[in-house]
Amino acid sequence: MNQTQKPAPIGELETGHNTEFSQHYIIDVAENLRRLADEIDVLPGEIINNGALRRCGTRGRERGLDGWFLLRPDGSGVVGNHRTGEKRIFQPSRNSDKTPEERAELKRRFAAIHREREAEKLRIWAKASTDALKIWNAAMPASKSHPYAVRKEITVNGLREWRGQLIVPVYGPDGLRGLQFIPPELGAKKKFLTGTRVGGSFLLIGDVLPDSRGILVCEGVATGKTLHSETNYPVYTAFSASNLADVSQFVRVQYPRARIVIGADNDWQTPGNPGLTKAREAAALVHGSVVFPPPLPGCSDFNDWYQILKGGAGHE
Repeated sequence: MNQTQKPAPIGELETGHNTEFSQHYIIDVAENLRRLADEIDVLPGEIINNGALRRCGTRGRERGLDGWFLLRPDGSGVVGNHRTGEKRIFQPSRNSDKTPEERAELKRRFAAIHREREAEKLRIWAKASTDALKIWNAAMPASKSHPYAVRKEITVNGLREWRGQLIVPVYGPDGLRGLQFIPPELGAKKKFLTGTRVGGSFLLIGDVLPDSRGILVCEGVATGKTLHSETNYPVYTAFSASNLADVSQFVRVQYPRARIVIGADNDWQTPGNPGLTKAREAAALVHGSVVFPPPLPGCSDFNDWYQILKGGAGHE
């Protein structure tokens, strides 16, 4: 389907005393989401329309979490593929046959669901912040001999170690929001403490000084450590490509005259190159610039490139 085309209507809501969705409506919504997901190789699995963001697999990585979707109770939503950077947004029919009273009732119901969802989200974020502080205070300063630090040839300043894992603090303007855990095993996935608010969050590596020539923003902590050690620029680590824009805009507000440079991941072997695409989008928002490593085998970020130049093997 051409991205400019609007999806076909996907059904109506039942009206009257029963405010639950009709079975026909639920099926139409699910089919609509699956149709759009199929266009961008997303495999949504079980579909629940509760307004929560859900992660899922993609073709070629069926057991991964590169796909995502959000389906609201009114049948609107969005589905996306982190590997390609593609997404599809869809809306339900406008319920033009409803009476003003019925439309007002639907609006009231969706507003109540939204308030409940926002309250629950705040509760989850607050619990993650409290849990993170407990773990952080109980953890030991990270050892420079930790396998991940050795493999990546990075310093462990500002990191801690807990049950064999490196822990990275995840900060926001409001303080510690959560933690990222990095296992020692080669190829093991990094994980965030349950409930960590990642959007708009960061880790600042180095200090922003009055004479700083610029400020770097990048994705991962190993990339941030490498960029800081090689340039002496302060670096804001955003943890993901999708968070580069939010962190870059935060930096711009804090330092309106600073030169902002996005140290992008070059996902040259991934369709759509999401790392470079998101970096360019973020740079455009803050009138910044983008730098990225060359498209070499085994190289997608600046730590990889550093390892290649040094003759190491830090790529995972």
